Amino acid sequence: MDVFIRGLAAQSTLKDIEHSLRDPLQMLGIKAYHCMKMGRKGCAIVTFLHRHEATLFLQQHGTPQQSRQSRPRVQLKVQGRDIHCHEGHHPSDEFILRSLRSTESQNTITDSKTTASSTMKSYSADQTRSSRTFAMNSVACGALEFVGQDPVFVSHFHDNRAGNITFGNKALAVNFTSFTPAQAERFLIPYYSIETIGTGTYSSPAITLSLRWAPRFYNQASTSLMEAFSQLGLTLQSNQGNPPTQRSRVTSMGLSHVRVVDICFVYRIQLADRFDVPKVRQMLQRDQSPPSHLPWVPMTLAPPVSLETQLKYLSDQLAVGQQYISLDFRIKFQAQRLAQNGYLPPLQVIELLPKIVSIAHAQGNEKTAEALRILARELPFIGPHTSPDDLSISTLEGKIVDYAENYTGVDSIYAVSKRHAHIVLIYRAQVTPTGVYLQGPDQDTTNRVLRKYPAYLDHFMRVEFMDEDGEKIRFERRVSYDHIFHGRFKGILADGISVAGRKYHFLGFSHSSLRQQSAWFIHPFFDKAINNVAVPSVIIRGLGEFSHIRSPAKCAARIGQAFTDTTSSIHIGQDGYKVIADIERVELVDQHGLLEPLVRNFSDGVGTISWDLLRRIWREHKISRTLRPTLIQIRFGGAKGMISLDTRLQGEVLNLRKSMIKFESKDDWDLEICGEATRPLPMFLNRPLIKILEDLGVEAQTFLGLQTERINELRTLMTHPINAEKFLEENHIGRSSQIPSLIRMLNEIDLIYQADEFLTQFVEMAIIHQLREMKYRGRIRLDKTQGVTLYGIMDETGYLNEGEIYVPIERKGEGRSVLTDGKVAITRSPAMHPGDVQLVHATDVPEDSPLNALKNCVVFSSRGRRDLPSQLSGGDLDGDQYHIIFAQGLLPTQTYPAANYPRVAAASIDRPVEIQDMTNFFVEFMENDRLGQISNMHMQLADQKELGVLHPDCVTLAELASTAVDFSKTGIRITKTSKANMTRLPKYSRSRPDFMAPGPRVKMQGRLEFDKEDEEMEKDDLLSQDDAGFLYYPSHKALGRLYRAIDEHKFLQEVRGDAQHITTLLPNEPLVKSLWEYIKRNTMVLQWEHLRDLANEIRESYEDNLIDMTYKYSTVPHHPLTEIEVITGIIFGRNESGYSKRLRENNMEMKEQYDRDVQFTISRILHNGRATQVVSEDALALATACFTVTMEKPRRRARRFGELKSFRYIAAALCLREIKKFQPDRFLTDMNGSMFSSGYIAT
Repeated sequence: MDVFIRGLAAQSTLKDIEHSLRDPLQMLGIKAYHCMKMGRKGCAIVTFLHRHEATLFLQQHGTPQQSRQSRPRVQLKVQGRDIHCHEGHHPSDEFILRSLRSTESQNTITDSKTTASSTMKSYSADQTRSSRTFAMNSVACGALEFVGQDPVFVSHFHDNRAGNITFGNKALAVNFTSFTPAQAERFLIPYYSIETIGTGTYSSPAITLSLRWAPRFYNQASTSLMEAFSQLGLTLQSNQGNPPTQRSRVTSMGLSHVRVVDICFVYRIQLADRFDVPKVRQMLQRDQSPPSHLPWVPMTLAPPVSLETQLKYLSDQLAVGQQYISLDFRIKFQAQRLAQNGYLPPLQVIELLPKIVSIAHAQGNEKTAEALRILARELPFIGPHTSPDDLSISTLEGKIVDYAENYTGVDSIYAVSKRHAHIVLIYRAQVTPTGVYLQGPDQDTTNRVLRKYPAYLDHFMRVEFMDEDGEKIRFERRVSYDHIFHGRFKGILADGISVAGRKYHFLGFSHSSLRQQSAWFIHPFFDKAINNVAVPSVIIRGLGEFSHIRSPAKCAARIGQAFTDTTSSIHIGQDGYKVIADIERVELVDQHGLLEPLVRNFSDGVGTISWDLLRRIWREHKISRTLRPTLIQIRFGGAKGMISLDTRLQGEVLNLRKSMIKFESKDDWDLEICGEATRPLPMFLNRPLIKILEDLGVEAQTFLGLQTERINELRTLMTHPINAEKFLEENHIGRSSQIPSLIRMLNEIDLIYQADEFLTQFVEMAIIHQLREMKYRGRIRLDKTQGVTLYGIMDETGYLNEGEIYVPIERKGEGRSVLTDGKVAITRSPAMHPGDVQLVHATDVPEDSPLNALKNCVVFSSRGRRDLPSQLSGGDLDGDQYHIIFAQGLLPTQTYPAANYPRVAAASIDRPVEIQDMTNFFVEFMENDRLGQISNMHMQLADQKELGVLHPDCVTLAELASTAVDFSKTGIRITKTSKANMTRLPKYSRSRPDFMAPGPRVKMQGRLEFDKEDEEMEKDDLLSQDDAGFLYYPSHKALGRLYRAIDEHKFLQEVRGDAQHITTLLPNEPLVKSLWEYIKRNTMVLQWEHLRDLANEIRESYEDNLIDMTYKYSTVPHHPLTEIEVITGIIFGRNESGYSKRLRENNMEMKEQYDRDVQFTISRILHNGRATQVVSEDALALATACFTVTMEKPRRRARRFGELKSFRYIAAALCLREIKKFQPDRFLTDMNGSMFSSGYIAT
């Protein structure tokens, strides 16, 4: 039952209402209710699960309906105003009631102890808010430094405003009682950003917080605030199309704080009452949420020189100082990074400069630069347990010398870029709301622009825009981000980034980097080829002709083709290609009741290539003989798309379709490769696709059966080494480091991996990752008999009829086959519209057809009224991948007409596009990318509507999503046009299906664990400015049933129990010791002692690169990944965003780099330390030396995550591999046996 509340002030928040209702409801014993504020209308709705409880509430506090002048028995007030309560006129929201019912049911079956600490925990926190809130007198911001033997707090900013500090479930909030338009009203510090907490003493009642990054600052959104920003020269835009804002995200506490907020990460909060010190300490001891704390208060000192002055002096010295002006930029960059990122005080870096110059003269520039980078990585956080000697000038100088002297460079990042033509070293900058942080140089994939200027790579910089914790800016309802986007970020894009005398300016971005919110910047240089200074406008003009383009989004997309990552290039020449016509047909389409002609392009984005030219590409691209593709994704001048083999073409022929050519190129005639169809890709179901298939007639039990199969396979990995090896190989987990083959070879010599903690943790990581992919993303892998993912191209022969596809597949060791199963389903991701899945007929072609030369692709018909790719989520043939489903149980029993959205012209400014127009669009895209919001709304409504995705509201959302997807190319955002605006978004409940609830974070602290506290807490009202969080109800549809079928806590306990049961049957001797004895027995006559030094060198190089990656790919600053995350290629989220898209992209980049590094390490071992492909006769000897040094010499300890172990297992795998070559009879593998069968061994 709903109770309607009126008489609220428009400014009242949901928190104000809940606070006023809490005590009256508790006195009535009412727990199951939900409150919702109706925007700024001055009214609210309280939904009660039980009608009798609502009646009881109204009897006590309701306004009698007979007369609105009558008063209730007990008058309730919100913010001092009387409110009026009466029964609502509409039925309660069904899904809110289901959420409340689910919560009540969980509380009933949970014992009282669990109830107090879990389900009701955040509620209890609200009830005891007074015991978690403490008055304060002031806040200071600064840094910890050593004076003598003691750490002191050096205050660089002081705010004398009084207020309070509140400790929530996941964050603490500092609120000020007074503020001006130029001052923050509050700031938030998530607990996961805190390194240490000092709780103070009676004589010094202050809380000292050492943070890993800056807090989030907020101000009350107001006209006066916008006027203040305007006076500062900051341009703000109105928040059109969004609900009225109540707060604004700002960059600091005030104008003076701006100067130090990006480098000072220590905050001291002076408590108003010294008797609050023991209360704070007791509260921190009682609650597990905040980090560990110490009764520690460092003395406070004022800086001798302002931090701003220190930084300017350092920058000036690096830029124009006589002693340092000739210093290599690589060294200058690292020196400025030490200060700008807050690793060392600027004065200390200045003091180190003379020694750095001396080291550079003695050791060289590369060694010195790398030594400074390692120093930044190894510096400790200053705290009560830090020794002052660790940060003394003499110690720091000694460390730099030591790092430089021990740097070999053989396996360094600099050597990697020399070995791989498609890898370059690029500097990076991370721009956050508070600062600019320097990183790198890091490995990056080259592109056309970088390839054109190989001598000036250090003049290019990749700049990423992100929140303080490394994730994208998270939008909060009723919070304005104008200051961040149009003040902070737009300012960086306009003014550039200064580094050690250089100024990097905006250059451009690729389509993928736009979605990643990163762009390319450049410091101008003199280009001898054109006898001119290469500034952004000159470089862009050199790429092609863009002056005719009037749309900033379209122009940026065209220029962005040159910034697409490409692995290699083959020279074709200006006359080495020709343009051929597209295959087009005109279809009459109903547009708002009128039939209008629409051109359908069947060959959109695909051309052809001859045998001779394709073979040259194979040779020059160095493609393996077993992985030779017949279609390739390319960039060529102003063209982009796919090219497929046409055996009818004679000589070296490249045919480009008109649709492939996006602009006129000037002098770039190299064929660049950015993708290739070397093998069929596995197909995964996902949540949107499962929902569409369910609503098109596929039974929920089918998905449950598939998921159960995959879960059962995962269960066997801890009990059957053969299954573990097969699973890791299939999913490309640990292949480069030889872990799957090591598990297999250990089993062959009667040693099982479960007896080893490291290998067990490795397999466990892979299991839990796959399990969470299924539970939280619905990613269920189809085996090769059920589905496949392939690039799409067009039938150049015209043989296929409308509704037919040709699917040739070639797998390693299996030969070529053609899918001829008749009716199959085809789709493309992302799929949201019910017509995004279609049924087609898979057929073969005649023996003499040129199509028989193709493999690993889906060939679409060139016949019919409308091309099939455009019917599948608006696909084309320029590199899109398509999913083909041939498992009969997954085929829909019905289909829905494909979406037919009108083509929208790109937003035009009616003049040539300038660089500022593109930077404005870059900011506009960051600010207005609503695809995620629409997708979540679609998933929620599809679950709640009886028709699912076929409901008109879901169809509307699918259309809006299509507009949002195209936003990056058209510049048309859904808040602009009348046909695609936010007002078309359907109304939806604040209650979501349970499968959309966030899962617990995974903690990697020695052993993989789920953050139970994170899972048990409800949404923390401190961490979010949102007025209302979501309720979650049990979904009765397929996705809900799939979600609840997986209990990850229970599953982890079970697989660990299985592994433990096996180990109890084994001898107590550690596996590595038994393995060492085995290797020693089989290498007794081998001479390897002379290779000990080389083995140590290879090990050190490998581990140096590994440590680098733990920092580079961590999304949390100053908090590295673990070794096991790097070698598995699986990063688990450390912050509230969980396993985000950005994290998945990080995953892929990290895996690619680790694969390259470990492959080179293995090559050095197998080739006796030489970068050659010739296998050395001493391979076994060097592998034995590498393994032995890991057993004899203590393992290296890396700061923050302990000992490094993985090199031992890589060396062990190589030892067993080489021993097997010399003594194959010692291995019991049946090469034709079940080990290599297609299925898993059952439990």
